Amino acid sequence: LLLSKETFTIDNISPANLLDIVDLNKMSNGGRFRLANLQSRNESSKQGEHLVSKIPSSEFGVVQFKLAFDDREKPTEGEQTYHAKIKVGNESVYFKWDVEVK
Repeated sequence: LLLSKETFTIDNISPANLLDIVDLNKMSNGGRFRLANLQSRNESSKQGEHLVSKIPSSEFGVVQFKLAFDDREKPTEGEQTYHAKIKVGNESVYFKWDVEVK
C-alpha cells in the first residue's frame, strides 16, 4: 500500500454529494488505484483502512483525500510501472500519478 505524500482538498461542492473516482487506465492498472478518504479517519484508524472508489462530501461541501496505490490483492511480479489517470467527480478534476514497483 502506497499513499501520496500530498493531501488533496476539494471544496465548494454540494454537501452530502457522492463523487465517483475513475481510473481511466483501470484495465491496465487492474484496479490498483483508489483514494484514501481522510474524512472518515479517526485517531485510532490505520492509514489505508478507508480506500474508496466513491467519496462523499462533508456537510460543508468538502472532500479530503490522498491518492492510494494498493496491489495487495494482485501483487505485482517483477518490476513494473503503473500510470494512473484518475478523475474525481463529474467536473474537470484529474490526477496523473505514476508508480514504479521494483
